[in-house]
Amino acid sequence: MDWIKQVKIEDVSDKILSFEKYMDTFQKFPQRECRPSCVYFKDMFDFFGQNEDGSFNLFKKEHPETPAVQGQEETQRLIYRNLTNFTEEGFNNKFILLVGPNGSSKTSLVRKIMRAGEEYSHCDEGALYTFSWIFPMDNYTKGTLGFSNEERKNKLDTFAYIEEKDISAILTSELKDHPLLLIPIDQRRE
Repeated sequence: MDWIKQVKIEDVSDKILSFEKYMDTFQKFPQRECRPSCVYFKDMFDFFGQNEDGSFNLFKKEHPETPAVQGQEETQRLIYRNLTNFTEEGFNNKFILLVGPNGSSKTSLVRKIMRAGEEYSHCDEGALYTFSWIFPMDNYTKGTLGFSNEERKNKLDTFAYIEEKDISAILTSELKDHPLLLIPIDQRRE
């Protein structure tokens, strides 16, 4: 039954922020929050570190569904070098294509990168944010979602923290869009 406690602890690690709180995070770490995918993945490689033989620790991590990758140190370095090149160019305008015979760890390398990316996204340094629209129950707002002149009793700046029982619907961003896209484009440019 220890796994139940572990699941509860992991659920708490998921962060729910109001838009205002996210903007506070953004103002503290603008480079981190606006980094393109090539920088994100390079930072992920750096986060897990490198071994003395030039291999990267993220490929050595043990996960039940993705075993550690043995060998392929040169391929690991080439992937990292490409990410570094994309970062220096300022954009990633190319694909990284892995070519080789069956059994040469192409799929294993990609699976480890994806699994490490998932693990990295649960850390503060790698947290990724998206947004959802939360619609509270009618009895919570007394029918006012901006369509009425009535003042509601439960004055809140955000619905991000209301209890589940008070939520009527949640519309998630299907494309996992970045919260900065909620800002009108003219203000975003400024």
